[in-house]
Amino acid sequence: MSLCLDILLVLGYYTFWVFVPLRAVFPAGGLPFFRPPPLLCSFFERCAVLEWLQSHILYILLFIAAVFTFDWLYQCRAQLRLRWYSALILAVLHVVVGVACVRFFAFAEAGFDAEKAGNLSLFGGIIILPAFYFLGAKLTKRSVAAVFDVFTIPLAATLLLARINCFFGGCCLGKLIGETGMRWPTREAELVFYAVFIVLTLPRVFKGRGKGEVYPLFMIAYGAFRAVDECFRENPNYPGIFHLSHVWAFAVLALGILILILLRKRGASPAKDKRTAAKSSDRRNTK
Repeated sequence: MSLCLDILLVLGYYTFWVFVPLRAVFPAGGLPFFRPPPLLCSFFERCAVLEWLQSHILYILLFIAAVFTFDWLYQCRAQLRLRWYSALILAVLHVVVGVACVRFFAFAEAGFDAEKAGNLSLFGGIIILPAFYFLGAKLTKRSVAAVFDVFTIPLAATLLLARINCFFGGCCLGKLIGETGMRWPTREAELVFYAVFIVLTLPRVFKGRGKGEVYPLFMIAYGAFRAVDECFRENPNYPGIFHLSHVWAFAVLALGILILILLRKRGASPAKDKRTAAKSSDRRNTK
């Protein structure tokens, strides 16, 4: 578990300060108060590998996601009854299938028009990927609740890394704040959201106390966050305050609430049955 946290900390530092200079990470309108160490900037500006890193940053981030996922699954192998090589295969599949989901969802959002489709739509990971979790759990005869709990952590980490890619691509910018020339830090806020969620839920999942509720809680939190965040995000296709992403955000929020209610009702039923059986037994003993 400590290794997972170490990876996130190292990733946060080196992604911003080492991989590229500040101007490549924060395009015009970004946050001006972030400043990388000058020596690192001057060194990497002269380094020939910089251009390669910038052009392949998505693959680098996905590789880091796969490493993180493998480490996390290995730490949780007892809960899912996994061997180390199974964890490695699942980590790679999780990244590959996740990328396919977000690309397909972006394509579907544009009405299957390749020219209008965006590169990635992170809602695809939230909405489509759970079907693979459920199918995998059923086919391998593992606890559905445990599978969803465990895989929620690498999903959030992968989405965090995918959002970091937006800094390099200069996309998903916040709206301009008046005439200041600055923009709302929508991407930065999303990174904070993922990081906070991972830090808060990781210990609970690692100890096996998720009860299958971690994923619906993530859906609720993510849907609520994106519903607000999208109001401050620039979208050339929707000049108003509301975007198509609001529809997906509210859909994810509603679905998460519904799933959580059903889970808690199911969890309350066995306890209620046990209390009823205990009362019936006491009555028979009294007679």
